[in-house]
Amino acid sequence: MSGHHFRNTVADFGLSKLLNDNAKHVLSDQFGTVAYSSPEAINGNHSKASDVWAFGVMLWELITLERPYSKLSVPQIMAGMMLNTLHLEWPRHLWPGLCAIGERCVAPDPAARPSFAQLEEELVVLEEAMREESRRRILLERAAASTTASTTASTTASTSSKAVAAADCRAQEVTAAAAPCSPFGAAVAPQTADFMTDAGASIAEAQP
Repeated sequence: MSGHHFRNTVADFGLSKLLNDNAKHVLSDQFGTVAYSSPEAINGNHSKASDVWAFGVMLWELITLERPYSKLSVPQIMAGMMLNTLHLEWPRHLWPGLCAIGERCVAPDPAARPSFAQLEEELVVLEEAMREESRRRILLERAAASTTASTTASTTASTSSKAVAAADCRAQEVTAAAAPCSPFGAAVAPQTADFMTDAGASIAEAQP
C-alpha cells in the first residue's frame, strides 16, 4: 500500500513467512497475488528475492499508473511467468533511472536482483540527482523568464519613446500648418503682413 510521498506500508501479513539469518528461502503452497509473484514464488519457493520482485512490480505500477497484466487472466499470467514469456514494458523515456532499477528487480534469475539494502542506496542517490536536476531546471526557467521580461520592458519603452517623438513631430506640423491662417500678432504670415502694410500706405496717401 502506498500513501503520501510514495511511502509504502505493508498491510497484509497473512501469507508472510519468517526467515532466520541463514535461510535462503521457504517452501509454501501459497503465493499471494499472482501479478506480484515471482516465477519461483509461483513454484512455491519463496525468498527475499521474491519480495524484491514484488517491489519491482509495485514500482512499475507507480510509474505507469496501471495495473500489471490487467488484461490477462490468472492462468495466463502464471503460464507467462513459468515460461518466461511475460515481461513488463518499462517507459524508459519517462523515468530512465527508476526504470533501470525496476527492471533489475524483476530479473528472471533471483540472483540477479538487487538486495533491499542496495535498493535503498541506489534510490537515495537517484533521489538526490533528481532533486538537483529539478533545481537546475527551475533556475533555468526563472532566468529565461527574467530575460523575456527585460526584453519586453525594453521593447515597450522603445515603442513608447517613438510614439512620443511622433506625437511631438505631428504637433509641430499642425502648428506650422495653422500659423498662416491666423490674422493676429506674430503668427501672421509674411505675405499677409506685406499686404496689410501696402493697404495702410495707400489709405494714408488717399487722405487730404
